[in-house]
Amino acid sequence: MTGETIALGVGTELVWEGQRLTVSKRIAGHLVLIDLEGNELPPLSIKTVAQTLISEENPPEDQPGLHELESRLTSVGGGHLARDRMLFALVDTGVPLGAAPGTRPDAELDPATVPLNKRLRTLALREAAQRNIDVGSARKQITRRLRLRQKGLGALVHGRYWINDTTYHDPRIVPILTEWLKDQVPKSTVPGSTLFEAFRGHLRIAHPDIPHDKFGQETFRNRCSEIYTLYPHYKNKAATRRSAENRNEATYNKRKVTRPGEVWLIDTTTVNVELWDPHQRGKKDTFRPVLTMIIDFATRMVVGYSLTEKTGEFAVGLALAHAFASMVDQDTYVEIYGKRIPRPYVEFPRALVSHPIFPEALVSDNGMDYTNFYQTAQLERLTMDFEPGRRLSPDDKAEIERFFLTLKWKFEALIRGFTGGSVDERGESPEADAVVTYQEYLRRLDRWVDLYNFRVHEGITLEDDPHRDVSPYEMWVHLADRNGITEVKPWKNEWIKFLPSWAGTISTDGVSYKDLMYNAPVLKRMKTTPGLAIKGKHRFYRNPSDLRHIYCFDPDGHAKKIPWAGLTDMTPEFGEYMNDMVRHSFDDLHVTKKQYQDRIVEWLVEAHRIDEENEQLRSVARSRHEEMLDFNLDRVRRVDTGVISEDPPATAPAPVVFTVAPPAPRPAISTRRPKRVQRSDDLDYVFEDLA
Repeated sequence: MTGETIALGVGTELVWEGQRLTVSKRIAGHLVLIDLEGNELPPLSIKTVAQTLISEENPPEDQPGLHELESRLTSVGGGHLARDRMLFALVDTGVPLGAAPGTRPDAELDPATVPLNKRLRTLALREAAQRNIDVGSARKQITRRLRLRQKGLGALVHGRYWINDTTYHDPRIVPILTEWLKDQVPKSTVPGSTLFEAFRGHLRIAHPDIPHDKFGQETFRNRCSEIYTLYPHYKNKAATRRSAENRNEATYNKRKVTRPGEVWLIDTTTVNVELWDPHQRGKKDTFRPVLTMIIDFATRMVVGYSLTEKTGEFAVGLALAHAFASMVDQDTYVEIYGKRIPRPYVEFPRALVSHPIFPEALVSDNGMDYTNFYQTAQLERLTMDFEPGRRLSPDDKAEIERFFLTLKWKFEALIRGFTGGSVDERGESPEADAVVTYQEYLRRLDRWVDLYNFRVHEGITLEDDPHRDVSPYEMWVHLADRNGITEVKPWKNEWIKFLPSWAGTISTDGVSYKDLMYNAPVLKRMKTTPGLAIKGKHRFYRNPSDLRHIYCFDPDGHAKKIPWAGLTDMTPEFGEYMNDMVRHSFDDLHVTKKQYQDRIVEWLVEAHRIDEENEQLRSVARSRHEEMLDFNLDRVRRVDTGVISEDPPATAPAPVVFTVAPPAPRPAISTRRPKRVQRSDDLDYVFEDLA
């Protein structure tokens, strides 16, 4: 009982079950209470409310300032609170606070035999003798401390420890400041002093009735610190503030995955190693490619990956192709520490050479590299569900983000040319230490991933034995034994279906792609087969790094390779990069497809004349990105056992004869000069006007 009188009328504020409420209505002996947000509670009888308020069991209002209050008290304040608690223990039990269990109460303070008034007088006498004060004053102080105890812990200590001091500013300023800081999230970053001046200007303009001259910079800093505790991203830089403000709410319904292949996670990261390009196809001879990884959610096992110069739809598709190709890989060993160890030797049966469990869903980013038509069509063909992650929510794929950190410190940090991953971690010149090519990086990555899948991971535990950590492969064995596996048949030209494709129109001359004409007798059969080429269109597949052939499937389902009309035995590999260079070399000139294809042959002959060595020839005819795409594709293609038949061109093209003569004096400049094309590898090509 507090000893205070409360009038339960409309507008009365009271504490009900630890919550501050206000009486909004009084109807027929009942009260209608509302909270601070205006929500109404069910009507309560006045008698019930009155009995609860005067009860000692009614909890005081929850005050955030009282949390961890004792840790903020000074030595003097803590001593006063300890003395009050000793007083309360003697009044309630007659035993000093902290006494040993079983201690009998003082005979003069035993609540079982001595009335409360006598106990209080005894305590007042002892207090007066100890502090050399009047007995009446001591009695009043003890009574006051007992009365304050009923109001909660906050009544026993000074208000400065838990109440916001509003002596020097209007209490309305704090909510206004909170809203104003929220409005500053999308704006540019400014120093704290500038922020203070801007806020005072805002107060003077938007709230002229609030005095702002007493709101000093130190008070502003303290109030901002309190607000930053609730909204930490308000104090960050502009880009971080915007990102945090746009971030989705954290989900409390965690994904529960119980089967291998139930969910795959895919993501792309930039390699933290400067790789060396011996051919220097670019502004410098070092570069940092991108790595696309796929891991199984249930087992944390790495199932597939690709290494390309830049992110693109085919780069992501190569990682997906590598994951499915590993299901039919016939390798029967694991290379650890340079030794080939058979998988049964490390207690894994032959069935676990691959992971023959088809995935059910793929979780990816929300970028165009994952949501484009090519990627979604591949997932539709593979009967996989597609789940794009939420924007600005890396927690949706936290497992693969954590894997990238392991890859950085456990693998890439041990390679020469390591960049550190950030500006703060970057060395003086990682480019000068770059000696590893992308082929060597991928070879080392293959060995490390196999070791990673066999290594015991902290946090991967079995349900039957949660105290024993296991490896991803061991987790896979346990879940596969419980859920079963699927037999995967060897590939028969399945790698072709992972190539980019388009619906090409079959004409009398064949099928064209970017002004390149392809023709073979099988096209005529496909066009005349009922129901196969609807409206003369059929699906063709292309390798972006090698456009000498395109691929398709005939009416019987067999893979067919259709050659380029200008293909000869001496034609080297060329991709879309070189094809685009030829297209741009014409500028706005109008040429026929025959002249266009002749010009491509000129380029190939010129590349052959520059250097007859095969590797240098490839570096001229293909870009570094196309070469890396083809290198990844070879890793997928090697496990395929299908045979692709090739027909000769329907009409053999007339041979093109070129005579390489020594350079002649340059003729006079014409009024129409073609554009000079500058190659990134410092090879210049100048084309004369067409005849």
